[in-house]
Amino acid sequence: MTDQDILTDLQNALMEPPDNGATWPSDLWEKAEVLARMNERQNRFLKAALLHVGMASIPIAANVSTVALPQDWLVTQDVVWTGTASQTVRSLVRADQFQADHAHPDWTITGGVPLVYFDHDQPLLELRIAPTPLEAGTLLLFYIPQGDEVDGSGMLLSVADEFADSAVKFGALADLLLKEGRGRSPDRAGYAESRFALGVEVADLILRSVWVG
Repeated sequence: MTDQDILTDLQNALMEPPDNGATWPSDLWEKAEVLARMNERQNRFLKAALLHVGMASIPIAANVSTVALPQDWLVTQDVVWTGTASQTVRSLVRADQFQADHAHPDWTITGGVPLVYFDHDQPLLELRIAPTPLEAGTLLLFYIPQGDEVDGSGMLLSVADEFADSAVKFGALADLLLKEGRGRSPDRAGYAESRFALGVEVADLILRSVWVG
C-alpha cells in the first residue's frame, strides 16, 4: 500500500475532496502536517510491534566503551559482543548506570569482558557497553529501524499492507482529530486510537504464535 492510498483514505474520513492527499481545502489541516502524523505513527507502530528487525555490525576498539548507533535506530533488541583476539562471544544485558554502579561498582575504572549495554541514559544515537573491553571486538546490534519517510509521492509504506490501516491511517487520524480547532472530534479520535492499539495487539499475537509454533 502506498502513502497516497492512506492520504486518500484520510481525506475521505475527514470529508476532504480526495486527490491523493495533494490539497486540503477546508484549511483545517495541511499536507505537511498530515504527512508528519503518518510518519510519526508508522514509526510508533514499528517500535511497538517489533515486526521488522534490522542488524548492524559495529567494530569497537580496545579500551573504548561507546559506539554510534545507526541513524535509523528506534530501539535496541539485542547486542552481542565478540572479542577479535579471544573470540569470546557474550550476549549483553540491557542495564542503566544505576544498576551497573550497584552490580559492578568499579565498572567505570576496571576493564574486562563486556556484560551490559546502555542506550536509554546515553546521548541520542549512542550506545555504551560495560565493563570497557580490553581488546578490540565487534558489536552485533539487532534493532528496530525507522520506516522510510513518506512524502505523498506514491511510495510504499514500511509496514505490511495488513497493518497499513491500523498503523498509519487510524494512528494519524487519531492525532488529526485531536487537533484544536473546528475539526476536533475526541470521540472519533478515541475510536481511531483503539484501532491503532488493536493493530499492535495483533502484531504481538502473530509474534507469539510464531515463537510458540
